[in-house]
Amino acid sequence: MESDAGLEKRARGVVHFLIALVTLLLLGLVTSGWEPWGEVALGQTVPRTPPPTFTATPSPTPLVPPTHTPLPTVTPTFVPGQPTPTPWPNPRIELSADRSLLGPGEMVAYGVQIANQGGAAATGARLTLEVPWPLVISQAPPGAQILEGGHLMALDLGAFGPGQIRQLTVQASLSREA
Repeated sequence: MESDAGLEKRARGVVHFLIALVTLLLLGLVTSGWEPWGEVALGQTVPRTPPPTFTATPSPTPLVPPTHTPLPTVTPTFVPGQPTPTPWPNPRIELSADRSLLGPGEMVAYGVQIANQGGAAATGARLTLEVPWPLVISQAPPGAQILEGGHLMALDLGAFGPGQIRQLTVQASLSREA
């Protein structure tokens, strides 16, 4: 029987033989034209693979457009013997300016149009108009109060009947602090 040292020596020899065999096999494959990395020669880098491209594929079933159901139209019907609906005021205010840029000492005229488009009078109506800094209200309609250092105007309109339209002019100038 062989000693342990002899077995170990023989096992090392077998391992060295296998390593040599694999090395020769790989060298033979490389020299015969087989390249494990594709078309890349020794000493070159492997080219980058381009990113994948995605192509939209048609849906297997055609999409049916959703049908739109129109909302019902509300039409008030007056039933004999029932109370009639109460009309309400519907105020509308339009504001315009005669210029958009101001220089020192110049003024801007604001046109204010107030209308009641509703079916009832607006009682206790009050109009407030605030001008941005650096403007200061310099001229307001009769009965108007100028508040907050000239940056706010308040005017009591009183009862404002249906279909009534009122036009006012308010002038503002640049503040001395600007």
